This record gives sequence, structure tokens and C-alpha cells, in this order.
Amino acid sequence: MGSHPSKEISKKDSSIIVKYDEKNLEDFVVVWHDSKMYSTPEYAEIEALLQPFVHYIKTFDKIDECFTYITTYLSEKIFLICTAEIGFHLVPQVMDLDQVKIIYLYRSSSSPSLASNRYEVWIKRYKKIRQIFNDKLQMIDTFKQDVRHYKNDDGMPFKLLSKSVTEKHSISDLEKKDLMFLFFQVFNEMLLDTSHRMIDKIEGLNDYKHYYTNNETEQILIKKFNRKYQSDEALQWYIHDNCFLQRILTKAFRSENFDQIFKLQYFITDLHQQLRNIQVHQQKIAIVYRQQRMSSDEIQNLQDNVGGYISSKSFFLTSEEKMHELVQDGLESVLIHIIPNPKYHTFANIDKYRSSSQEEHQVMFTVGSLFRIESVEKLNDVWMVKLLFNDSDEKKMTKLLNKFKKQIDEKPNLIKLDCAQHFHLALIQLPPSNVLDVADLQNNLGLIYKDQGEYKLANRHLAIAVEMYCRTVHHNHIVLAPTYDNIGNVYRCTEDYKQALINQEKALQIRLKSLPSNHNDIVKSYGNIGLTYKQKGDFQTSLKYYQNALQVCLKASTPNRKNIGRCYHNIGYVYMDLKEWSFALTNLEKALNYYPDIPSNHVRIDACKKLIETVKKLV
Repeated sequence: MGSHPSKEISKKDSSIIVKYDEKNLEDFVVVWHDSKMYSTPEYAEIEALLQPFVHYIKTFDKIDECFTYITTYLSEKIFLICTAEIGFHLVPQVMDLDQVKIIYLYRSSSSPSLASNRYEVWIKRYKKIRQIFNDKLQMIDTFKQDVRHYKNDDGMPFKLLSKSVTEKHSISDLEKKDLMFLFFQVFNEMLLDTSHRMIDKIEGLNDYKHYYTNNETEQILIKKFNRKYQSDEALQWYIHDNCFLQRILTKAFRSENFDQIFKLQYFITDLHQQLRNIQVHQQKIAIVYRQQRMSSDEIQNLQDNVGGYISSKSFFLTSEEKMHELVQDGLESVLIHIIPNPKYHTFANIDKYRSSSQEEHQVMFTVGSLFRIESVEKLNDVWMVKLLFNDSDEKKMTKLLNKFKKQIDEKPNLIKLDCAQHFHLALIQLPPSNVLDVADLQNNLGLIYKDQGEYKLANRHLAIAVEMYCRTVHHNHIVLAPTYDNIGNVYRCTEDYKQALINQEKALQIRLKSLPSNHNDIVKSYGNIGLTYKQKGDFQTSLKYYQNALQVCLKASTPNRKNIGRCYHNIGYVYMDLKEWSFALTNLEKALNYYPDIPSNHVRIDACKKLIETVKKLV
């Protein structure tokens, strides 16, 4: 017999999801379903035994609510516990979800008929099932062992950069995953090179006290940490058995929770520096290993990018010896061979600091460690991945990262929206070199939110930018003009034309007083005001501003043909609104004549041609 027939479980929505609004600061969550969950004290006792290993435990007595949680929280790493009877219905529908790591089933006293050999056939089909337990305490012991293995071995602890990416690429051409790789490297550099804020540390510790409210073990550790922590003891705290710091930090880096990362910046920089200090006094380490599980897709991604680069998502452990057997959960076994380079890698053997219960010969690498994928091969059912990094790799990556940083500084909107937002929200929390740096970041965030249609957020950040600029420069300084223009454009998008024009006029007046009369930014101001009047329906005033923009373009010592073409295009469009077809046609044809340097298939040329065809029918 194959599998027990399973009934379809319905997924409920908001009424259930509201219950799960709290944040899980750790990497793992236990999802436990039992219809008798709240009717006997036995379950509370078992929960207390689980909590020292995985603090975040979600219990359910209704299968629909359990299913909804599992399928809603995609970024969690879930250990699922349920009765075998429920498992026959639930497991087939969650088995293939990436967030479900291991499934523990136990026999319910109310369903003795299920205790048959058919279980074994069923378990073989669904490899994430650890086994079916008769004894809940035996299940907990197995669970504890699995959690220890998963902390070091689960998932691919690296970000990957496509091998096709070189310093010749513009960041506007890159895929999201490649942008996030470069962003992560730049972010790590800044994180480790800047000083932390004491308020972040205090807020973090308060968060942890609240999060572990009912966990006495962690409360004791948090108080001890707050009282006794020294900067040269970060490693001892990080590798401490079941300490909250490693779990929270790993989750923060994996989920890119910048709020939590900054609250732990002091600890991250201390840990990085301690590894560097230890490294100086240690003998050369020739090779280390990391054994773990990976999905077939992750392995294929590595194979496709041999010669490309990967970067560690967080601090990670390796061993100078090949390690333990892995939990069998349907994933592929992978042995990573790393040839470390002390010129470019921060790493150290941490045997001196480990507890007696921890493995020997462990070597820890810092966050953001870069490697090139040298080879990916399968040998005796185990995938062998070789990583290294040499002088030529360093030269190549330095060029690529420097170009990335330069392009971000020059044109933040080149980055795809979600990546740009990610980047600027992270940067804005770093201690600035001066107030203008933060003002620039706030302005950029305003532009990003505008492009996302988040107009209230856009104006909030733009208003902060103006306030910060005015702390260091006069209120009519040229640096303020682009931000006033941006504020006006946001108001135009919300059809608040009065506020749009107030801010756009501010930008125009600042530019007229500060810039040469033929400067392109003045053309931009006239054009923005012209567009606002056009959208408002005041076509005569719109025409006046577009004509002013054209006159500035024509006065330039080296006229910009594309800008002139755009001015004629806009003027022709307004004449169409005024139904003055001959004037419209004349200006649109002039626009087309000034567009020769633009590719013939460009959207602007295509639009202009279509307008000309329309107007010719009306003349």
C-alpha cells in the first residue's frame, strides 16, 4: 500500500493569522498539533522540555489553524510534531514545503488501529518524517539531537554571485540576487568599520528580555550577559551551549533583519575582532570542512556557477576533520572543502574556547567571507564542493565592489526598487560621516517610496531630508532644490497640485538664483511645473513653462538634442490638449527630428510617431 488517503485541509485567512503577529527572533520554530493540546498538563511539561532548545513553540488543537500557520510563514524553519493519525492527513500537504525541515509523529492512545506495518511503507515515502514514536520522551531526545545538527548544518549558509557578473556590468542590468550579494558585501564592510550606538545595545537587550519572558534559562543568561559581558569575550558567549545570542544573530543575518543586526552591531564587531586577534597567534590552517544538507536546486545553482563567488551569510563553523553523519531528511549530503587564505579571510580555531560537550577542531569564519567556487562533483552519494580565494580573486572582487559603490552614490535609483530600499534603509542606521550624508539617504528613500507608490512614506522621508539639509546649509541653498522638486512630484502624483506647485516653484527659484541661466536643472524645473499644470488641466500655463524650458535648452552653448526634442514633444502634446492641431503637428515633427541619437525603437520615439499619426488625421 502507498500512502493513507489524506483529506484536503482548508487554509483560513485573517482570523487565524492575527494570532501569529509576534516576531520570532530565532531561526527555528516548533509547530505542534494535537487535538487534546489544552486538555492535559502533560503537554505543558513537554513544552518546557523543548523550550531550552527551540524557544519559539506554536501549539494548535485545530488542524486548519496549524496548516494555515505552516503555509503562511515561509521564512521559518519548522519542526513539525503531531499524532500519526493527523499526520496521515497533514504530512502529504506540507511535505514539499521548504520551511518544513523534520516531522515527528507519535502514536495517539486513542488510535491503536494505526499501529501497523503500513507505517513503515508510508515513512519511506515521506523522507522528512524522522520516525513514529511510541514514547514522547524518546521523541524529545531525538528532537534535541536534530536541533544541534541543524544549527550547524542546515541550508546553504552563503549568498551566491552569478559567474557571468563582471565589473563591466551596470548595476541596472543585474538580477536581484546579484544586487543583494554586492549590497551584502558593502553593508558588511561598513558594519564592521563603524562604531555602534549604545542605545541600540540597550534596546536589543530589552527586546530579548521581553521575547524570553517565560523562559527562565534565557532570562538568567541575559542578566548575566548584561552584567558581565566584555568585548574580548564575544566568542565565548557566541559558542555558549544554547545561548540566545547565536540563535538571534543567525536569524537576523539570514532574514536580513537590519533592526536586529544593528542592535547587535557591538557584538558582531567584537566577535570579528576577537577572531582576528586569535588568528594572528595560530599556526596555518591548510584546509577545513563543512558538512551539511542542501536541496537539489541549491546544488544545481553551485554547479551552474563554478568559477563564480559565494559569501557567508553569517559567522559559520567548519572543522579541520570530516564531521558527523547528517540527519536523513530527503536532502543531499554535501561536504564543502575550504582552503582558507589568511590574507583575505578572518577565521580561527576555537578549541580553546569551546565547552567539553562541543566538537573538537572547530574553525570559525567571520560574516561576509568570500570564496570562489572551484569545483562541484559527486562522489559516493556525497557532493564535494571546493572553495578557495586568491590574489586574482581579490583584485576582481575589489574592482566589482568599488564600481557598485560608485554607481550607488551617483544614481541610487539604478538599483531595482526593493534592493535600493533594502540598501538605503540599512545605510541610514549607520553612524553618518556628516548630516548631509543622512539627508542624501533620506532623499533617496523618498524617491524609492515614490516609485513604489508609497506617497506618504515618500514625503515623510523627503521632509526629513529638507530638515536635515537646513541644519547645515541656508534654506535657499542649491542642495535643497532636488528635494523640493521631488516633494512637488510626489504631491503631483497624489493630485495635490497646490502643494506640488509650491515646492516645484521653490526648486525653480533656488536654481534660477544659483545656476547659470542655461543649466539643464532649470530645464528640469520648468518641465516639472509644466507637467503639473498640464495634469491640473491649465493647458495655457503648462504651455508657457514648457516653452520656457525650450528657450533654456536652445541657449545652451552645446545644445542637448534629446532635451530639445523632449521640449518640442511636450509642447506638441499640450497643443493637442488645446485642440490646436497644426501647432501640435509642427512641434511633434520637430521633436522627431531632434531624436536621431535615440535608438529607433525607443519608447519616446514610438510615442511621438503615434501622436503624429493621430494629429495628421485631425488637421
